[in-house]
Amino acid sequence: MLRDIVCEVVADDPTFEIVGQLERAPDLTVTARQYDPEVIIAGDAVSEAEAIGALLEMRPRTRILTITDDGGQSILYRLSPEALALGDLSPARLREAMRA
Repeated sequence: MLRDIVCEVVADDPTFEIVGQLERAPDLTVTARQYDPEVIIAGDAVSEAEAIGALLEMRPRTRILTITDDGGQSILYRLSPEALALGDLSPARLREAMRA
């Protein structure tokens, strides 16, 4: 259900394009190579610092947005490595985070 909501928010903005969707992405680097995304949106289950750090090192321009299963919390990771707590995740805040 959360995936559907995120896809709807992204689809409402013509500057974004969904290039792929996966049920499970055990290796973020494989997913990044396969789809060449600017932003990866993932559940917080993949928010292991080691995996995110490796991906950001390999692809410095990629951003990773993790969202808890209930949609109540989200974190944006970008190279430094850096993590930004986004607080409440509204559709406008989601689009803003992906543009950051």
